[in-house]
Amino acid sequence: MKHVSYLFVLVGLALFLPGCSYIDDEPDLDSKGGSEFLFLYEPTNSATHGSEKGFFKVTANKGEADVKRLNNFYPGLWMHVDVNKKGMVAFNAHASVIPGNASKYSKLAYFNISDPDNVKFLDPPKEAPEKWRWRINESFRPLVLKDNRIVVHLSLEYYVYGPGSKQFMGVYDPAKDSWTISPDISTFVLAQPEKGWDTEAGLIKGDPVKSPDESRIYITAQGWGVDGGANHYDYEFLAYYDIDRNEFGRILCGPHVKRGASNKSVYYSNEGKLHAFDINTKNDVEFEIRNGLITGAGTKDEFILTWRGSGLATYARAGNSFDEKHIINTETLTEKKYRGLGSQAFYINNEKEIVFSATTDFYTNYASEMVIYKTPLISENPDPELLLTLPKDFRANFWLIK
Repeated sequence: MKHVSYLFVLVGLALFLPGCSYIDDEPDLDSKGGSEFLFLYEPTNSATHGSEKGFFKVTANKGEADVKRLNNFYPGLWMHVDVNKKGMVAFNAHASVIPGNASKYSKLAYFNISDPDNVKFLDPPKEAPEKWRWRINESFRPLVLKDNRIVVHLSLEYYVYGPGSKQFMGVYDPAKDSWTISPDISTFVLAQPEKGWDTEAGLIKGDPVKSPDESRIYITAQGWGVDGGANHYDYEFLAYYDIDRNEFGRILCGPHVKRGASNKSVYYSNEGKLHAFDINTKNDVEFEIRNGLITGAGTKDEFILTWRGSGLATYARAGNSFDEKHIINTETLTEKKYRGLGSQAFYINNEKEIVFSATTDFYTNYASEMVIYKTPLISENPDPELLLTLPKDFRANFWLIK
């Protein structure tokens, strides 16, 4: 083990009382897990499962893959997909699969794996001030909560060129066909002491990160204004949207890139180094680390990192530092055919095990035969358990259903 030292309120929307307390709830973890996965299918010359792209459910069955096409829809960007354990899938659809009767101000679609042909395209909120309209921003990844609500990034736009747009977080409830809309992010940004003398408004940038207990959505907020006819951008803030309180909160000022979160810390990078910021104590640990994908734990201050070149590790907080456990070292694997790591990994079995993908392409993971492995949290496991094998028509990046 290595030691690695404008408030805007719509009629009928209820806003909650302000506050900034941290909700320390344990996540709803499966006792087992790691058997059902959501994949994107993009056929190559082999076209093993038809010539159409689409979503597939893949189930592990004694080392084999039970493959089922769900539908022929797919996202504009592979990462703009999310799914929960109830099988609710939300995604920003590719323009070619959007029906003609869908709103031109949204590409957000959703369906349940139990009824995959019933793909619904979500309209933006209908109630808006005169000469304004809502848009669901397609450049931001949607997030699906455990109760099937969908978190999106919203803009309120003026019909013609004028005062610009106002930006919000929105939570849509399919069961009630209702929206909860945050305050305008400008209210938060303009309340910060670092704002410039000519800062006029705020914006939300970058894909959001969800805490495992779903109490917070981590975002990047930034101030901006117009000077001499040109836009200028001011300070950035690592911030969060508290879903239950329907408010924004501040974490840090600076150009911090959010990477992931546990229920206790938010992980961000800055100038080539990773930081872990403890939400309760405000303790900020900095350490050098490889670039890769991060998955935060729900029951402990720990995360999984996967990277191309060496494999997979966990990092667990130990006081003012983090302990590294290099679980998959591609140089010490017994079976060296599948050494292309770097895609997302997930905790399963009460966070005692991890599932991850590995491909035959060590460098890009593109259009390569792949496997899903399972491993306990041990150092340098040479023989992770094979769960299933898939042909090269499936993307190595996948989502855990259960």
